[in-house]
Amino acid sequence: MRRVIASTLLSLGLLCGALALSSWWVQRVAFDTRNTSDVAEAALQNPDLRADLARAIADTVAVDLNLDHAAVESAAQTALVQPGIATAFAGVLRDVHARLIGEATGPVMIPPDLVVRATGNPAAAQLPPVAVDVPTFDALDSTRRALHRAIPLLITSAVVLGLLGLVFHPSKPTALRIIGAWFIVASIVELVVAYTLPVILLPALVDSPYAELVAEVDKATIGPLVGVLIMLAGAGVACLVAGSWLERRQAAPPAGVYRW
Repeated sequence: MRRVIASTLLSLGLLCGALALSSWWVQRVAFDTRNTSDVAEAALQNPDLRADLARAIADTVAVDLNLDHAAVESAAQTALVQPGIATAFAGVLRDVHARLIGEATGPVMIPPDLVVRATGNPAAAQLPPVAVDVPTFDALDSTRRALHRAIPLLITSAVVLGLLGLVFHPSKPTALRIIGAWFIVASIVELVVAYTLPVILLPALVDSPYAELVAEVDKATIGPLVGVLIMLAGAGVACLVAGSWLERRQAAPPAGVYRW
C-alpha cells in the first residue's frame, strides 16, 4: 500500500511539473508581449500578417491621398519585409499582440512616420495615425488570466507531491525509474505541445490573421526550449540508469559474504 500511495504522489507531482512547464511556455509565447518586439522581422515574414497590416495602411492612405489602393498595399507589403522597417514596426506588433490577448484595448495606432516608411510616400506624414482594429478574443483573455493564477499552484504542487512521493517510496530504485520515465515522456510531449498549440491549433481556432503573430513568436523562440527539453530527457535517462544501478547494488550480497 505504501508503494502504491508513494508512486501515486510521485506521479501526480511529476504531472503537475509537466503541466507547469507547458503552461509556462504557452504563457511565454502566447501571452507575453515582451517577446513580440524581439521577433518583429521574423513575424513580418508571415504573408497573412503582413498582408493585413499592408491592407490597413492602404485603406487609409489610398483614400486620404487619392492613390491607387492596390499600389499602396503592394508598396507596403514590399517594405514590411525589409529588416530596418520590420524592426521599426516592433512596437506596432507588440500592441497588436496585446489587443489580441486582452492585455490592452482600443485600436492599434500606426504613427505617420512609420506609414511614410511603409509606403515610401512623404505626403503620408501629414495624415493622422492609421488605426488598425484588432479584436480581443475572450478565450485568449480568459486563458491568459487562468494561467497567471495556475502556474504558481502547479509548481508548488509539483514540488510538494514529488518530494512526498520520493521520501515515502519504499523502493528508491523504482522511484528513480518513475522519475526517469516521466522526464523522457514529458520532454517529448512538451515539445509537441509547444509547437502544436501556438503554431497549428491557435491560428486554426482564432479567426484572425493576427493569430499568426503568436505562431511566428513561437517558431522564432522555440530554440531555448528544445535545449531545456533535451537536458530533461538526458536527466530522465540518467535517472533510469541510476535506478538500475542502485537496484543491482541493493541486490548484491554484502562484501565478504559468499554463496555456496
